[in-house]
Amino acid sequence: MLPRTIAANEPEGQAPDDVAGQRHVLPTAPYGSGASRRLGAATTKIDVIVPVRNEAANIAKFIAAVESLPLPADVRVGVVFIEDGSTDDTVAVLRKLSKENPRARYFSMANGFGEGPAITFGVRCSRADAMIMMAVESHPPQLIPLMVEAFREGAQVVQCVRDSFADRQRYRDVATALFVPFIRFLTGFDYGQQNVYYRLMSRAFANQVLASPRYQRFLRFPLPDEASGALRIIHAHMAERESGKSQYSLGRLMGLALDGILACISAPRMVVLNVVLLVIAAALFWLNLSPLASLFVAGPLFLCYRYFWLRTVDHMQKLVIRECSNDTGRGSAS
Repeated sequence: MLPRTIAANEPEGQAPDDVAGQRHVLPTAPYGSGASRRLGAATTKIDVIVPVRNEAANIAKFIAAVESLPLPADVRVGVVFIEDGSTDDTVAVLRKLSKENPRARYFSMANGFGEGPAITFGVRCSRADAMIMMAVESHPPQLIPLMVEAFREGAQVVQCVRDSFADRQRYRDVATALFVPFIRFLTGFDYGQQNVYYRLMSRAFANQVLASPRYQRFLRFPLPDEASGALRIIHAHMAERESGKSQYSLGRLMGLALDGILACISAPRMVVLNVVLLVIAAALFWLNLSPLASLFVAGPLFLCYRYFWLRTVDHMQKLVIRECSNDTGRGSAS
């Protein structure tokens, strides 16, 4: 059977026989691609895209925080949860919430692909004028009114920057302190300005970003020029997550870091990197260190493969929807 998208009127809380296990195929353009913000529109529609895994205890508190935000009457906010491989009661909580709260809807993925693809999927499914991508615990909802205000003033991207992180484990601070200058050295990309993926994107900017598959996993990409007013930066203190489970083992974190480097690196820098690795391999062969030299020969081959894979494969094609809320077009995106 050919894979297809899930229709908005399919039953809630179940995966029909012709949908269960099928890969979700997104259209060539995101839903609502013509729904960019228009000056003078009566309502500004915002979707908050939230990946969740084992967050059953935090979802109700998060929704309450969003609903209590002081937003203008002509701003309509909905929350789209992308559940990604939970082993607790997260899906049951989302199922109940989507029935009781018109602001909330959800998609439950069968595979557990990680935050990047889950968020990208949610952004591409949204019909809102702008989307806010954020985490349930570590990203404070109190910043949302500032982000919405900046968007209504003309910003295409409102990027939050973490100035401090309370109760964070020391080794993570050290790893971040080493990774940021390393990725800047290799790629020329200022990762420090995007040390969290908590940001608002206009529909027009999201369409541009989603046109390139390489940004779907790492969620860092070139930002607009701040001087032009298209970019607004918000600095904030953020707390470490207290509960819920990260999907990322050390191996997956290292893989994500590698994908981040390869997603951001330019073609000329990629050539230089591979030449350096091959020169090292030649030196090791000359020193009769053949096993180690072989690794430096295999390295460029793997990096080139991964480099082109990130740029040519639409990772959304691999996502499998297990179930979704009854009306996937409601909330702020209706």
